[in-house]
Amino acid sequence: MTIEVFHNDRDIEFIQFKRWLENQYSQNILALDYKSCEMISDDLYEVIATRYPDRNIKITVSEDNENGATIHYNITKPLTNLAI
Repeated sequence: MTIEVFHNDRDIEFIQFKRWLENQYSQNILALDYKSCEMISDDLYEVIATRYPDRNIKITVSEDNENGATIHYNITKPLTNLAI
């Protein structure tokens, strides 16, 4: 995953970001529920964009490091089917 940062002085503390993201699943805020890689990516984008708005984000989700999807969420071309 990549997320846009606006300055190089810990705009996002990546270790804390990683822990926060992992907690979204461990605290049942997000669930896998037999979703496709694309659906998981959209779910992740929604929670990330809520906490870190107005940033370009790229998310890669794979089942086994072979099969998966990479989606670019570009704020200049927002998705029209996601409600954030």
